[in-house]
Amino acid sequence: MEKTVLMFPGQGSQYEKMGLDFLFKNEKYNKHFNMCSKKIREDSIALINNGKKLNQTRYSQPLIYTLSAAIYDYLSDLNNLDVSAAIGHSLGEYSALYCSGAYSFNQGLELVNFRAKIMEEENSNSNGMMAAVLSKDIEKIKEIIKRSNAYIANYNDYSQYVISGHKENVIKAIKDLKANGIRKAIPLKVNIASHCPLMEDVANKLGNYLYENIEIGDTRIPFYSSTRNEFVNKDEIKSALTEQLIMPINWLDTVLFFLNSGYRAFIEIGPKKVLSNLVKRISKKEKKEVKIFNTDTLEDIGLLKKYLEGA
Repeated sequence: MEKTVLMFPGQGSQYEKMGLDFLFKNEKYNKHFNMCSKKIREDSIALINNGKKLNQTRYSQPLIYTLSAAIYDYLSDLNNLDVSAAIGHSLGEYSALYCSGAYSFNQGLELVNFRAKIMEEENSNSNGMMAAVLSKDIEKIKEIIKRSNAYIANYNDYSQYVISGHKENVIKAIKDLKANGIRKAIPLKVNIASHCPLMEDVANKLGNYLYENIEIGDTRIPFYSSTRNEFVNKDEIKSALTEQLIMPINWLDTVLFFLNSGYRAFIEIGPKKVLSNLVKRISKKEKKEVKIFNTDTLEDIGLLKKYLEGA
């Protein structure tokens, strides 16, 4: 079997009715959502089915985590999921850590729920902003936004980046980028400046919670941090998660590490196909042939099952 890495998506991958076909066919995994409902004090299935509140951070983060965990547990129960590493994009690292065995589903849910609440509070009170920037010239982007006191928050692939900072600085950066020939700079629908130094207070709250309430166990699947760009052991996980809120997500270098380390199968577990598409573009640029699977639909899960059964 090819060296395989599991990938877990972050906030922004949520959508109305995500995962409902999977849950209808596999009712055993509704137990994950029953636990989630108790934790968030809302009917989690109803939130997904209706969709009106799904984009609120306090709901989207626990629900993405729960769906990712449920699908992973389903695949694990098939007894043929043989993987060598787990990675995640921002929130997705919490799903990756559950699946790696660092903590129980319920512990992870408590942690994600706390993270979602403090980020929702920051979202309500903050003057932050984020924007997607599409350009192949990262050095030019860095030079321009530095003058505006904005930050790079995500390195997603060779031409997709996210910037973050105070609202007035990000607005200025967008204007400056467009004035310098980078036309595609698109504001995101958030009032928070994630993955930059402005999140220090939130990161401190998260760190205190982690160290006081969460016990990290040994990982059975190695966990690779997409902010540190290295494998992280159990003693480093809490600091890595704390730093994550103030450090950029470097998805590009993470994928390059695995491509250059001989990994040839990438499995995205959770809603949508955002990470799958990023890997597809990066691997194509690098001229590396890879197999990419995801679990967004029952058809996608069926294709993955056939691959796992035949590997």
